[in-house]
Amino acid sequence: NLIAHRGRTLPWEESVTLRHVIRMREAPLPAGAPVDPGITGAVIVIGQGQLTSRLLECLGVPSFSVQSRSDLAAIEVPLPHLIITMAAESEAKTDLAGWTRRRELLRQTYWICQEWYRRLLDQGLLGQASLTAVTRMGGDLGLSGQIESAEGGAVTGLLKALGVENWGSGQPQIAIRAIDVEADLEVDEVVAVVMAEMSVSRYELEVCWQQGRRMVPCLVA
Repeated sequence: NLIAHRGRTLPWEESVTLRHVIRMREAPLPAGAPVDPGITGAVIVIGQGQLTSRLLECLGVPSFSVQSRSDLAAIEVPLPHLIITMAAESEAKTDLAGWTRRRELLRQTYWICQEWYRRLLDQGLLGQASLTAVTRMGGDLGLSGQIESAEGGAVTGLLKALGVENWGSGQPQIAIRAIDVEADLEVDEVVAVVMAEMSVSRYELEVCWQQGRRMVPCLVA
């Protein structure tokens, strides 16, 4: 097994690229897991729509919807929790209609996360913080191609990058979760999934919900 690389032949073990096969594995929540996350501290939610509104109603703590860095700057209380819903709202579909406005919100999402992280550092809140995003890429992270919203890939990538930066920094760790659901899952069901995932102290970075089953990605080859 040899591979050509920069004009010379290398054993595959020294090659710079490997192909992996990813499959979904069922991973139910622990038996008796609470359905109420028991959040302490205020929450900001990046999104605008029915899902965002319903989530704000259910959180049970001071919660704020933000669309820009200026919205975040206007909130003076500590904000240990951030939830991103913009990629799972009903209007976040993979088409050109309305993309200009959604693109700007996606850009603002990056900037809001940057400023939120800086505030956590300044306030010493990293160890109490959580970052959660919900996407609609088919309930399998887009592996089947049933992607409702392409923004989900960008948001999931953002969370992974933040995880690498935070978990490798030697600072207290943020609980980071990217939750992917099916395109046709009802709003109240999505809210229930988010609340259930936020209640779990031992969590996966990426988790999917498909036909009522909780799944996680794993390498099979």
